[in-house]
Amino acid sequence: MLTKKNPTQNMLIYRETTQDLYVRNDPKAAPGYRGAWSAYIGAMSGAGVMPSGNGLQLPHIATTVRVRDDRGWSRTIRLPTPASTSGVM
Repeated sequence: MLTKKNPTQNMLIYRETTQDLYVRNDPKAAPGYRGAWSAYIGAMSGAGVMPSGNGLQLPHIATTVRVRDDRGWSRTIRLPTPASTSGVM
């Protein structure tokens, strides 16, 4: 929340590896993985430094990809939505 005492906000972006994505969906490993995230997010929220948060969808259901080349140019590629691909991506 922006206030006179706190005039700025920052965004934290957490990047997960492909292995992390498998672990969070593994029935045996997921409880520990999710428990650790819940504890971390709870501590951030409890400290008042995280007013809100939202997770992103998994990469295999992405519908937009932004690509940046070595010159700093960026372009957006719209992918077909998962429903329109009949399971093929």
